[in-house]
Amino acid sequence: MIATLENNLLKVDIKLKGAELCSIVKKDNGIEYMWSGDPAVWGRTSKVLSPIVGTCAILSL
Repeated sequence: MIATLENNLLKVDIKLKGAELCSIVKKDNGIEYMWSGDPAVWGRTSKVLSPIVGTCAILSL
């Protein structure tokens, strides 16, 4: 199941299982800013990457 949040600038989709951010679209230009998981390139996503990268960046300051 997916929850959608939006305001006048962005539309964001979040998978309820694990609270995985799966889509960020800027409304004025329609550009998707999240990896879609295209199987022709690499069909996987990482649920764990963002919190770890964010934590490492904060700890390195």
